[in-house]
Amino acid sequence: MNDYTFGEYLYQKRKQSGDSQNELVEKLGVTGKAVSKWENGSAVPDLAVLDLVAKAMEVNPFDLVKFV
Repeated sequence: MNDYTFGEYLYQKRKQSGDSQNELVEKLGVTGKAVSKWENGSAVPDLAVLDLVAKAMEVNPFDLVKFV
């Protein structure tokens, strides 16, 4: 297991996919402020949104849960 935080992991996955924060916002139906908070580590999504994040990032939800 690596030493990523959830925010760092999300940021890296988003960059790898070539998505901007705005594109992720549109995919998830959340605010830009929410995505920004997740990426800077001041908040994490609730479990209902976490599944949507996993689908948008094309990762296993369990890969995300270990960071939350």
